[in-house]
Amino acid sequence: MDEFAPGNRNPSGDPLADRKVTAMTWRRRSTAWYSVTLLATVAALVAGVLPADLPRAAAAEQVVFSDGFESGNSWIFYTNGSGGSFGLTSSPVHSGVAALAMSAGADPSQPEIGIAAIRDGLSITEDSSVLSFWYYASGDASYRNISVELHTTSQAYYHLLPDVVVTGRWHQVSIPFTDVSSALAGATVSEIVIKAVTDPAAGTGSVVLDDISVTDGVVPVAQPPSAISAVPAPGATQAAGSRVGLRWHGGPARPRREPGEGRRALPRGSACRGVRAGETPCGVAAILADRERGAEQ
Repeated sequence: MDEFAPGNRNPSGDPLADRKVTAMTWRRRSTAWYSVTLLATVAALVAGVLPADLPRAAAAEQVVFSDGFESGNSWIFYTNGSGGSFGLTSSPVHSGVAALAMSAGADPSQPEIGIAAIRDGLSITEDSSVLSFWYYASGDASYRNISVELHTTSQAYYHLLPDVVVTGRWHQVSIPFTDVSSALAGATVSEIVIKAVTDPAAGTGSVVLDDISVTDGVVPVAQPPSAISAVPAPGATQAAGSRVGLRWHGGPARPRREPGEGRRALPRGSACRGVRAGETPCGVAAILADRERGAEQ
């Protein structure tokens, strides 16, 4: 029953009882109004604000190119060395029954020897893409590096891998397209080149490739911050330890005073004695002026 409906103003005939009923009704209606408002506010936050503030889930990773050489060889060979060879091998392999082997000998007339596998005719649009492959390097040549080249229809980009060439065992390489060049972000790659470089003076280099792939949607892994040297930079002035203010548990530590470094007292009779700088009636200027007068006395 609605106590405020017409004809129900004083249903009991007792004014005190009616006032109690009225107060209880207002409390119920106020509680209901606040509950509805709270629910509406929460619903608005859940529907609009919170999803925008929370990090969105990364897109699922997807392999867009894969070649384990189980169905043959679609790669092209390049070398400027002597006696080059190129083709599928059954040993060593990283997985399956076949891998791609390439080798070349020395040629002192060259500045370096390149031994490369080239895969053209591709159309891979960069989308957080990572190139991954396994290699097995052997032979008696001196390896200088391994490089990766990614070509578009108008430009070639190359990147020297920073690691020393690993020999005598399988080693995996994974490199984002944008680590080869930031210009590859969103670009379409039409050709992949994997090349080993050896010294031209002597020896034969032999490299086997397997399980080459390109995966889209790979979230980069954040690197830990590098350590900061505690040694002062050249030319820096090193402060005495007693004069350095440190922060400890959120508060600045007070440096120790050296002998004779006490605070100069204000002259007797100063209106600013016992008053901190910035407090009424004395400001910083007034306190400094009083100190100067005290020094002259």
